[in-house]
Amino acid sequence: MLIAVVTLTTIPALANQQAPDQNSPFVLTAAPATCHFGIAVVAPFASYDLSTLGVGNYLDWSRIRNASVPANIDYFRVLQVNNYSFPRFKTQLPGLLSNNPGAIWIIGNEPDSEVTYQDHISAETYAQRYFELATIIRQNDPNAKIGFGPIIQPTPIRVYYLTLAMNKLAELAGGATKAHALIDFYSIHAFILNEARLYGPDGKSISWGAGVPVGYNPATWPAPELIHPESGETYMTYDINIFKARLIAFRHWMKDQGEQDKPLWITEFGSLFPSEGNLYLLVSENDSANFMAQTYDFMLGTKDPQIGYAADDYRLVQKWTWVSLNDPPTLFGGSLYNPVTQSLTTVGERFIKYDPSLTAVPVTDPDVYVIPDSLELTPISASAQAGRVNYNVTVKVSNNISSDRQTGGQVDLYEGTTLIGSIHVMIPRCGGAQQVSYSAENLVPFVMHNFKANVSLLPGNGTDLDLSNNELTLNSFALPFPTSNSEKAYGIFRGSKR
Repeated sequence: MLIAVVTLTTIPALANQQAPDQNSPFVLTAAPATCHFGIAVVAPFASYDLSTLGVGNYLDWSRIRNASVPANIDYFRVLQVNNYSFPRFKTQLPGLLSNNPGAIWIIGNEPDSEVTYQDHISAETYAQRYFELATIIRQNDPNAKIGFGPIIQPTPIRVYYLTLAMNKLAELAGGATKAHALIDFYSIHAFILNEARLYGPDGKSISWGAGVPVGYNPATWPAPELIHPESGETYMTYDINIFKARLIAFRHWMKDQGEQDKPLWITEFGSLFPSEGNLYLLVSENDSANFMAQTYDFMLGTKDPQIGYAADDYRLVQKWTWVSLNDPPTLFGGSLYNPVTQSLTTVGERFIKYDPSLTAVPVTDPDVYVIPDSLELTPISASAQAGRVNYNVTVKVSNNISSDRQTGGQVDLYEGTTLIGSIHVMIPRCGGAQQVSYSAENLVPFVMHNFKANVSLLPGNGTDLDLSNNELTLNSFALPFPTSNSEKAYGIFRGSKR
């Protein structure tokens, strides 16, 4: 009797790691703290496999983790604090904490925004609402992590906004030390947008960009930073020098607050202007991709003991989340995938292939392995030889040691003692997974076939820390070429790790 078993990939856990998110069917594979990369996801995203991207975090501006995402990818839960959302989340928060112990919470989403569909509140109101929510989190889940300050961009007027918020938070908490104890990481956005009032007295739009913060007073606040695309300043929205200067200045602000020893996470950034459509300001995919790579080079390669974070080799930024996975190219720039065609964009290809310099990120000895139960056999066609069948064989490989570097490997597939093929692969950074596909031709049906997949390191990729998990075997019947959907269901078998 033949039994069809559809495979579910499971990944072995390492010791000394936090428990996996209970909403995920996967177990942890690698330490998230060693991965800086992340992605913002526009729902729905069930058709995207985040494990292939090389990311260690994602957010979708919600609070419920998508069960399809492997648990080695951290989920950032966002609690909006606008006038509508704040009372609702304050009521719901104890239950959310109970259901998601040890979770990561970002309080607020662009509270400094001039537009009302973001949080749109004063610095003092943000501090009050942050204090209330952070206190609930600390009381109910001491292991949770809390992020403060998700401003649109770290410009002088918005850092001043945070200064006002921090002063108010200290007043509410009973001093700066108690206020800082409510903050586990600083969570800013790092877009490069125009700062001018968005609306005139009649409520009509008069400008574009980030606007000015609620409560902005030109007589007492720093000057806004302006961008004039009509004067040829389009490039400024993806100017790496502006990006660098703002982050360095923000790290100095953190030090001035006595908070140099806290992580800085950029939980939204990118090149926002679309590459297609009728908008007066367009940015090509190539320009967005180049800007993205420049930001990664800077954030991974810049280390400064005077202002950086000691636990991360004095880098300025500890985690970042690129915007986005799948926004339509006519609405926003920087998407990794076109949501209509489901195809990778130029930005997406650069995102996946990006590898830092050896100076910025040296090679770390990996633990590459074949993912258990990932070896699959699917009939694809009848062979030219009578009574024989051609099959597609796929297998997935990964690295138990999370790193900001990709890992070069070779995956060999055998049928019995016969080598079917050897394929060189780049295993994604951050404990990601890479699928490898082979054609197994002219197999005799209804005869037991033994397949074996083995992964090994290519030179220059360190020393494999564990050779015991490099091999996976599959014993199955090779079925005839299916002629109906029901027969196709029998073409996938579960492998057994040896």
